[in-house]
Amino acid sequence: GGFTSTIELSVVSDLNPPVVRTTTLTVYEAAVITDHSPDDLDQFVGDTVTLSCSVDGTPAPTVEWYLNGEVLASGNGLTINGGTIDIPSPTTAHSGMYQCFVSNPASEVCESIALQVRRPDPPVITGISPPDNDRCRDIPTYVRPAGDTLTLSVDVTADPCPEVVWMVDGRTLAEVEESAGCNMTFYTTNS
Repeated sequence: GGFTSTIELSVVSDLNPPVVRTTTLTVYEAAVITDHSPDDLDQFVGDTVTLSCSVDGTPAPTVEWYLNGEVLASGNGLTINGGTIDIPSPTTAHSGMYQCFVSNPASEVCESIALQVRRPDPPVITGISPPDNDRCRDIPTYVRPAGDTLTLSVDVTADPCPEVVWMVDGRTLAEVEESAGCNMTFYTTNS
């Protein structure tokens, strides 16, 4: 690694022959991290995670990964391949401060990536309307004349927002037509 150059040093003196010394100088290019994953990652359990740390330098830098200050190796649900860590099915145990430590004879540099792997919050129905129903678990029966529009909405608290599908007698009526955060509204015309 590095590039070399031969330097010839001659010392001229009254002595005959003159003293000549030759040495080799090796020049290195500092190790640098040219790109890396965001400083903070927030992922859900089971969602694939890839941490990356692109490096450059001469000679080619070595990359060593740490998790919470401890040297990290492939295993326990993750694979390390140089500047990349793949976690195909992360658990909360994969949460922590990851550090990409890069070094070569010219320098050392480190970048940190905070990874939080969390469980999704289960959906909680906090309200169903029309507002004449104050109990979330018992969905009332609505009777409307043929041709009238029936508007139903539901407030759901969850992270991430769940998919909401309205069904009658096991049949899907339609996809959600409006969504603001986790508040979903379905409109239908009774025919």
